Amino acid sequence: APSAWPAALTQQWKIKVGTGDATPILVGKRLYLHTRQENSEVILCLDAATGKDIWTDKYEAPPVTGPAGSHPGPRSTPAYADGKVVTYGTSGILSCLDAATGKVVWRKENPVNAVPQFFTGMSPLISDGICIAHVGGKDNGTILALDLKTGNEKWSWKGDGPAYASPSLMVISGKKHIVVQTEKNLMAFDFSTGKLLWQIPAVPSQRFYNCVSPYIDGTKIYYTGQGTGIKAIE
Repeated sequence: APSAWPAALTQQWKIKVGTGDATPILVGKRLYLHTRQENSEVILCLDAATGKDIWTDKYEAPPVTGPAGSHPGPRSTPAYADGKVVTYGTSGILSCLDAATGKVVWRKENPVNAVPQFFTGMSPLISDGICIAHVGGKDNGTILALDLKTGNEKWSWKGDGPAYASPSLMVISGKKHIVVQTEKNLMAFDFSTGKLLWQIPAVPSQRFYNCVSPYIDGTKIYYTGQGTGIKAIE
């Protein structure tokens, strides 16, 4: 908060929600947040006008340890579509909840705690009733395409470990492609089938890591975050 509020603004409400770096999302008159409170990760639905808690879902989550421990809360922004909210926790737990009631529609646990070195940073992507997520750990990742209603797998691809970037959607000649920044490559997949269409090296340099989501402009893709400058491909 600024040290002095402008005279034209009046603070309407303020509440404590926990720790985290995930961006809240505003859908209609509701705010959805993903945070950490003590030993649990918490998904909150708040009235945007009053801050009142409409519903809360929580589940126990392993602690964030090592160098990433200074940011113990979720970093992945929730995704919303078709009346559902999808979240991705720091320990790799992927959840889908009914946005109206908070009821868990499905939840994908991560019993082996497979996460990147600094835990998770990817935010899920939803399109046409399909949720796309890049899960797993170093050198061993899985890109999942899950039915939003059921959590059933439509397709999956195993290979590169996830980075801290989120998948992006690209449309070429009416066909949807998923563009993913992995640990070491920039890759594109057919949205419908999961077929790998192409890949180019995007290896980090020095002490950097891939944490910037690919930016799509028509048929051009801009990417950065590797310590090697900004690049564009078509």
